[in-house]
Amino acid sequence: MLDYNKAPNNSGESFKLFVEEGVPTGSFLEALLSNNLSSACSRADHVNRRIIYEYVYFMWEELPSAAWGSPERYKDWLQYIAVLKAEGRHKKFLSNLNVMKNEMKG
Repeated sequence: MLDYNKAPNNSGESFKLFVEEGVPTGSFLEALLSNNLSSACSRADHVNRRIIYEYVYFMWEELPSAAWGSPERYKDWLQYIAVLKAEGRHKKFLSNLNVMKNEMKG
């Protein structure tokens, strides 16, 4: 299972809502998930600005690669979760999330 407790600065719940429920993140996490370093730095508070590496490391180790890495992937992930919910496949997706995470890393 994805370990959201490893997310820096108590951000685990935001990542969980994004990955599992398709809830858009705030602007700082959206910039990180979209691989936009300059935007992430400009949106980060003084604490998060110093630990951006920790966020990226968490994303690399814990999140499905299809969920982050570009603005398109960020938007596509939100749409993907919405489709799963609309088609009644969301519960099965959640049960298979860890398997998918491992397969997408390869």
